[in-house]
Amino acid sequence: MLDFLRELKQSDRGKYSMFETKYIRCRKIEELLKQKPMRRSDLARVFSVNKSTITRNVNDLSVVVPIREDEKGYLHVD
Repeated sequence: MLDFLRELKQSDRGKYSMFETKYIRCRKIEELLKQKPMRRSDLARVFSVNKSTITRNVNDLSVVVPIREDEKGYLHVD
């Protein structure tokens, strides 16, 4: 999974529109959170974006997928 994300970051830069990139990132966030709970800062590091971008993506994704945050700040897909 992480190899795919690195490939996406390096080889496809400029290939996708902003909307497509956001959609792909949201779906990859969902897949990662299904595997194991992660913090927003960990997700930001994986995608090489800032934490506010991840927060927006998680908020958009939470409309479709139930996401909860525990007391330690870890995000879980229910």
